[in-house]
Amino acid sequence: MANPASTSSIDQQTGRIPPATGYSAEYARIRSFAGPFVFIALHAALALTVVRVQQVAILHAGLVLAVGLWWALTKPVEQVAYVGAYIAGAEVFWRMNGVDTVLPWEFGKYSTAAIFGLAMVRSRTNRIPSLALFYFLLLIPSTLQLIPLTDLRAMLNDLSFNLSGALALMVCAGLCSNLTVRAEQFEKLMVALIAPVTAIATLAARSILVSSYRSWGASASNFLASAGYGPNQVSAALGLGLVAVWLLLVYGRYRGLAVLSLMALGLWFLAQALLTFSRGGAANALVAAGAGLFHALLHPKLRERAIALLLVGFLASSMLLIPKLETLTADALGIRFRSTSLTGREELAQAEIQVFREHPLMGVGPGQTDQYLASAVGHRSATHTEYTRLLAEHGLLGLAAIILLLVMVWRNYQKAGDDLAARGVIATSLVWGLAFMAHSAMRLAAPSLLIGLTAAEFSLGRKQHRPAGKATRGLYLNRRAAHPNRLQPS
Repeated sequence: MANPASTSSIDQQTGRIPPATGYSAEYARIRSFAGPFVFIALHAALALTVVRVQQVAILHAGLVLAVGLWWALTKPVEQVAYVGAYIAGAEVFWRMNGVDTVLPWEFGKYSTAAIFGLAMVRSRTNRIPSLALFYFLLLIPSTLQLIPLTDLRAMLNDLSFNLSGALALMVCAGLCSNLTVRAEQFEKLMVALIAPVTAIATLAARSILVSSYRSWGASASNFLASAGYGPNQVSAALGLGLVAVWLLLVYGRYRGLAVLSLMALGLWFLAQALLTFSRGGAANALVAAGAGLFHALLHPKLRERAIALLLVGFLASSMLLIPKLETLTADALGIRFRSTSLTGREELAQAEIQVFREHPLMGVGPGQTDQYLASAVGHRSATHTEYTRLLAEHGLLGLAAIILLLVMVWRNYQKAGDDLAARGVIATSLVWGLAFMAHSAMRLAAPSLLIGLTAAEFSLGRKQHRPAGKATRGLYLNRRAAHPNRLQPS
């Protein structure tokens, strides 16, 4: 027998169940917002588990890869994108826990490229935007200069370290160019990125709390505050998590307690990033969040929200967070962040520019600038600036690749048309990615993903057209009409 309650709730004219009301609607709303925060909190527990059993991190990485490949074969493309966002947030967590001793150092980039590539083949949408494709292809000719090398393993390492980021960027742009991101998918993407960053923050906080000796030297990054791993990468990952939190606060649908929870999470990420004394992560987050803020201030429906968030964040940081951190570090934090020293990065960049002048046509080949950089700074050092690396190791073809990359992200930004919310998300993503490449090259999968995401169509339900009479690019107002084969979420 049918349940009378269920049959009576069906609209007899439409045959549909009407929207929930009263307590049921409130319960559904709470459940939809509580789920992501439970998922995020579980990653703090994951981090503490890994401290006791480090092999769990290896199992975790393998499980993520397996789920990603399975989803690539069975799930809609927007769900596959969640895995890419998760990997971008988890990559540093895995490296912090020795996953690279079992899996490749570039595991994050290769797994992202494999999962996204498989999803594109399965979906029969293996068309890669021409600018992203040629950006990668322009980097291939200079690899021929590595053929005379007798050490095959060293050659493969050089190729992997220097070209895996470009490969991942090309594949990310390919999948995302066939992706429409609506409000719900956008929020899930950001949560997927934030959750593993919470694990990183947990490890960093624990490292400080359990240490019996805390040294806060103002002249260099702090390994204690990054749980013994490279502060540059830990700071960058925490800054990326902070940017994702900011995007959710400004462009997401969260309200009330969820907003307060996100703000607390963002301040925690900021505190941990600052305590690493590696300035790149906080600087990246600041400029990227500024790009999103600019577009939100132009949006009549988001302006008040953005201003309120900015004021609360500024007051909480300047009156509570920063003074506490200054006290904790005996004022070393302020000295470190007021310093204008680039810690040798400018010397490396100048050396790479000199290499370009001496080898302008095809450069010296991927990974072959080591001796030039060693003579410039007095010790072996990998490149930190992707743009000068492209010039030194790929010559004029590298210069062409830089130009194509910039044209690609600009066109993606323009294609958002008059949708200020979409433009804000795209601008935030491209600014973070390009800024990261300026000081940390392509060490992580994150810049590849974020730059690739700029190729997606964002439909966040917050459209606000410019006032009539202002010039617009009508060609880009309806991307779905321009791309009828674009995959839609199911």
